[in-house]
Amino acid sequence: TWEKDTRDAPGTREKYTDADFAALAQDQSGPLAKVERFTRNIAAGFGGDFVGSSTAGLGRALNSFERLLTSGESPIYEKTPGQLYREWKEKNQLIGAGDLLVEAGETTKKYFKDIAPKGEPSFSDQVARGLGQLPGQLALFANPYTAPVGIAMMYGQGADQMYEKIAKDKKAQQASQVDQDLEILSGGGITAATEWLASKLLLKPPQLLALKSKLLGYTAKVALGGAEEGTQELMENIGQDIVHIAMTN
Repeated sequence: TWEKDTRDAPGTREKYTDADFAALAQDQSGPLAKVERFTRNIAAGFGGDFVGSSTAGLGRALNSFERLLTSGESPIYEKTPGQLYREWKEKNQLIGAGDLLVEAGETTKKYFKDIAPKGEPSFSDQVARGLGQLPGQLALFANPYTAPVGIAMMYGQGADQMYEKIAKDKKAQQASQVDQDLEILSGGGITAATEWLASKLLLKPPQLLALKSKLLGYTAKVALGGAEEGTQELMENIGQDIVHIAMTN
């Protein structure tokens, strides 16, 4: 029934409250709901992951890096320069750039979280969200002047993902702050590396895809994009899980 098919597709569900629409599309509730879910994942991928998560993650990475620099003791001086900086910052109640980025990123993520399908995303949801990020990624990676921005944003996204892994894991939260910070910074590197390699493949597709038919060529490139994004997500998840287990478990 359309009630069952559209339980995770509020837009489609609302359409079916119209008797005329329900009669016209009575056998299409399943496909329409899947289209809406895919579209919502695309939007959440671009706004929530590419923009929001990357921004928040860059802030978290900056905060982790700052904590690592301002912790520890000096065998020579009573206080390290990092500790002096931290005390000066706290005394003057200064807000660091990391905190501002986290706040901006979290606000963006919250907005697009309401757009994304509810519940824990499936692997196919992750792939769709990854496809939503592709236009922004390719636009940045295609230009040598903006490629560093793309790498930084992917690094931030990975750092944010690792932060959330720690936040959901009670055992990881008992690990030292140094280990948590190192995990966050390592996770950013994994995502940046896998996304960069994936973008290289998409920007320079194999000659096999240089088909005479433009339609077939376009279809093949779209299929390659989906396969590439799925492979990248798998590599990223495996890499981050290994780091998570090694650092805080």
